[in-house]
Amino acid sequence: MDWRLTAVPPVALKLPGIEQVGDEPILALTADMDPVTKPAFKYVKRDFFECKGLLGAWYQKIIVAEINFLAKQHELMQIANPVCLISVDKSVGLNGGRFKVHLYMDMDDLKECEMNLRCKWARNVGLVLKNKAIYRSYFLSDFKNDKYYQHCVSPDSQWFARTTCYTMQ
Repeated sequence: MDWRLTAVPPVALKLPGIEQVGDEPILALTADMDPVTKPAFKYVKRDFFECKGLLGAWYQKIIVAEINFLAKQHELMQIANPVCLISVDKSVGLNGGRFKVHLYMDMDDLKECEMNLRCKWARNVGLVLKNKAIYRSYFLSDFKNDKYYQHCVSPDSQWFARTTCYTMQ
């Protein structure tokens, strides 16, 4: 990955107490790259699945820790025990971020955002396949204060600030 295309060189992102490997797969998928679980919500262009049974628990811990680290960098709200859903975009390939992890403060926050389309903030991470590895493309926002931030974290935990993994080489 060529960090010169980003604003700053990457920084090693090592969070204390967060294991970088686990016994379960990152995503539990079929041979056709579909989730092994049934969707919680179905829409025309994408389906939503509960993270439990689909996203490795160890990987979810990494995502929550990194998203809280990034939120702290921008003085945004952090989340302790989020409700976790994964959206699967039916029209996007694996390289384009077909799988996205969405974190919500609680079930009321989830309902307000996804059912009523009134999101106060977003904490999402696209799982982007590059060079046979999964990169984490973070999107954090505070819609009320019109703040939006994107970051990319490589499989070896190199943090590329202020950029998205989708545009990285």
